[in-house]
This record gives sequence, structure tokens and C-alpha cells, in this order.
Amino acid sequence: MDHVDWSRYEKLSQLSRGVGPPQHKCENLDDNRDINFRSSWKEVNKFYQIVVDNKPRASVLLQVCGFGSVFEFKFKYADKALTEVVCERWWKKTRTFHFREFEIGLTPLDFFRLTGIPIGGGKPIPELPKETMTPQELEAMDARYFCGVLDVMVQRKNQRLKTGDYDSKASTMRVSHLANYIRSRENLDNTAIADELTRIFLLWCIGAFLFADCSLRVDKRWCVVLDNLDVVGSYDWGTLALGVLYKHLDDWSSCKQKDLGGMSMILEFWYYFYFRNYQPVLKKSLKDDELDPHPAILLFSGTNLKNRGQVDLHKHSVSDARAQIAMTMGDAVIWDPWFRDSAQQHTDAFQAALEMSSRIFVFKCVKEGTRASTYLAERCMRQVLGVVVIP
Repeated sequence: MDHVDWSRYEKLSQLSRGVGPPQHKCENLDDNRDINFRSSWKEVNKFYQIVVDNKPRASVLLQVCGFGSVFEFKFKYADKALTEVVCERWWKKTRTFHFREFEIGLTPLDFFRLTGIPIGGGKPIPELPKETMTPQELEAMDARYFCGVLDVMVQRKNQRLKTGDYDSKASTMRVSHLANYIRSRENLDNTAIADELTRIFLLWCIGAFLFADCSLRVDKRWCVVLDNLDVVGSYDWGTLALGVLYKHLDDWSSCKQKDLGGMSMILEFWYYFYFRNYQPVLKKSLKDDELDPHPAILLFSGTNLKNRGQVDLHKHSVSDARAQIAMTMGDAVIWDPWFRDSAQQHTDAFQAALEMSSRIFVFKCVKEGTRASTYLAERCMRQVLGVVVIP
């Protein structure tokens, strides 16, 4: 038996006994587990108003940029506990959420209806330039796209305001630098820098929520894709955004990262529409068209809530959310929330998202040119076609 690798056997034995590093987040159910959600819509509407103020071109460009529906969102808070508990149910092997007696997915159609971002209908987003850019190339990029941002950084440092580091030789920068620049342009005449400000806002969107990274930084190379603002709206931003979220769910649930990036905040609303519990109370006076808005997330805008001072709003504990989800059975799920008298069913964007939801495809990482994750359509057929393919 000398040929047996006993150290490997001992390691496998420890894992089978629950000893050693966790392989899935559900192995650590501590209510005080430290997790940060690295994406937010908190300032998107405010920044959008700054950018389009008295600038028709910027307004038109942002309306057709491919994810302009999100600019309407005014959600300042989120039920992070509910989102965390939903994410605990994600399994990388199936790319679905596993509940007590069923599994359920986040489909391209879900993503489109919740956010209003088209998915599957545009051109693939070009791969970013090589990551190993020379210092000279990075300096040229700063001079071309970030002069205003750098000027505001210098002003803030001179005023002894919190600014954060900036490395001119790095291909990434803090998202906060972009936010500070946009704030600095409020109530100013931005006509001469309309395109520059619009591009910085789009880059902020990429770093703040669309493809939010756990590092709170954004890749400056995205400016190459955003260079020609007139073609930005022709790209399929939705597929890449969903792929980024899938990648973060894969890595977080398998304990490869502590925090969550991507548009993870949509999972709170995804839960509301499929499970119809734990959600804020809506006004009874809402009309039919108000109950079926597009994007669907707008249903839970502050003006639609029965009492904006609800004491339980966004204050659920992790343990309460776990208990609620643990009791959920399959017959309590609304398996077809988007097929109930929705005017969106007859649009090309709806049909494109539905078609994508019906087939397997691979999400690609445009930064590295590699596979990011996979959508497994057969796991979600009960949501898409009403057919249970996987028991």
C-alpha cells in the first residue's frame, strides 16, 4: 500500500466530514457573515439628469444606448438580506436556484422584463483591447478620455477632500472618480463637453451596476467601445450584463469571492414576481397599466407603495428570509409571471429574450475572451414553456 497517496485521502476525508475550506456558501450560514453588494442604482437617475440637462444630443444618445431603461430607477435601498439568501440557493453546476422541492432559474426573459434592457437582439460587444497596454498607450487614453476627471481629482486633493488613489499606469480606475466628475458638473453649462460627459456617465454605469466588479473599479479600456457614441446602442448589453451576474453568482456561491458584483440587486425583485411574498405592500388604487409597467421593477417604485413608511421595508433579517424560503413549495410559485396579459409579449424585444431563454448558450467575457458562464435552458423550461424537463 506504499503507492497510496494518504495525504490526498485525508484531504478528501476532511471535506466529506465538513472539515476544511467550504465548497459552497450554504456551508456557512452565520447571520453575521460579512458580504458587500458592489452594485447600486442609487445615483443613476440623479447623474442621468445632470448629463441630459438642456442637451438634446445626450438625451437622444442615452435613450437608445441599450440600457436607458435603468435611468428611470430611483431605488435608494435594497433588501440585501433577501438577496443574499436567494443567492445562497444558487448552484454553479446547474446555474439555477435550488429550493426545497424544485429548482428555478434567472432567464434572459426575466432579465429583460425586470430591467427593460434588451437581450439577444443587438450586435456582440467587441472584445476590449489587450490588457497589457504600454504606459504610453495608457497615458494617451487618459489624455483622450479623462482630462476632466483628472482635473476634478486635482481640485479635490487641493481642497483636502477624500479622493482615492489613481495610477496612470493601470488599466482600471475607481468608479468613485467618475462619480465625482459627474457631480462636479451639476448646474453648469456642459454643452461644450456633452459627448465627454455622456461617455463618462456610460462608463460609470458599466462600473457601478451593469458589469460592477467587486473591486469597485472599472476598466478604462471600455472607452474604446464607447468612443463612437452613435453606435453604442447597437450592441447587446443585456446578454453581457446577465453573463456578468451569472459569473458572480458562480464564484460567490462556490466560495471563490466574498462580495457580490454584477446586477445582483435584481434578484430581490425577481423573487417578488415569482413568489409574491416578502414584498412591499402596493396601493389598492393602482390601475391595470400601473400593475404591469415596463421595466417590471418600476412596479415597486415609491409612489406605488401603500405606505412609504412601512416599518418592515428592506429590513428583513437573514434568518427570517431563510425561514421564509425554506417553507416555499413548488405549487406556490408563479411560474409564468411575464405571460399574464403583458403588453410586452408582442414586442420584438420580448420575443428575442424569449427565444434566448429557450436555448443553451455560453456567456463570453469580453475582457479576457474566455467563457464566463453558461445558461442551461433545459433547467428553466417550466418558466419558459410551462414544461417540466428536469424533475
